Amino acid sequence: MICPLSEILVRVRNDAEMTGLKRLEEQLKEELNVKQVTYLDMTADFVDYTVKPNLPLVN
Repeated sequence: MICPLSEILVRVRNDAEMTGLKRLEEQLKEELNVKQVTYLDMTADFVDYTVKPNLPLVN
C-alpha cells in the first residue's frame, strides 16, 4: 500500500485560478494521493531547483 503525501503546495496566479482549483480539490487530492492542498500566491517565497545530472556518471 502506498502512503499518501501529507501536503502539496500549489502556486496560483490569481483568485479565479484559486477558486477553480478549490472546486476540484477533492479530485486533486485523490489523483495525486495527498492529504492536504495548500495554495500559495505568486508573491509567496518559494525555492525553485533545476537538476542537471552528471551524464558520464549516470551512464
